[in-house]
Amino acid sequence: MRTITFLILLMLTASHSGFSQEVEDFFGSYIYAEQKISLNLSPPDAYTLFQMEQDRRTGAVTSKEISRGTFAMADRQVVLEEFPTRQKMYLEVDSEMTLQTQDVKGVEAGAAFRAWSKQHENGQTRMEGSWRKGKRHGTWVYYNEEGDVIRSENYRRGKLKN
Repeated sequence: MRTITFLILLMLTASHSGFSQEVEDFFGSYIYAEQKISLNLSPPDAYTLFQMEQDRRTGAVTSKEISRGTFAMADRQVVLEEFPTRQKMYLEVDSEMTLQTQDVKGVEAGAAFRAWSKQHENGQTRMEGSWRKGKRHGTWVYYNEEGDVIRSENYRRGKLKN
């Protein structure tokens, strides 16, 4: 089965109280592969939620918008506010690498969006890699703020191999 990569750009710029990790820890791209859903959160506070589809014959990937609006950070939650209805949706910050859905349109509660690409504050890629069955798999590459490779790690079914 082909793995389709979906982008979820997460640029959290708002400050928030009661949250111990740096906001920069959450800049990046996330994927919910099980239902082929992506979420783009971009500065200063816009989001778009997409359903992705792949044509089996051509391999072309298309997307259908599910929802769009603004987002904010509140404690350990990413709060999405849909436009124009102002309906709110919630994702809980599980870790630097995982956001769990609490109430997101078109996605079952408890679904995990996993980071496959993270960015530095300046927009340069900080790290990138892939997932298989909810575990890191393959090569993960880490970059400095200038975009130079600083290390790479190889995973097999979630276990570091190098």
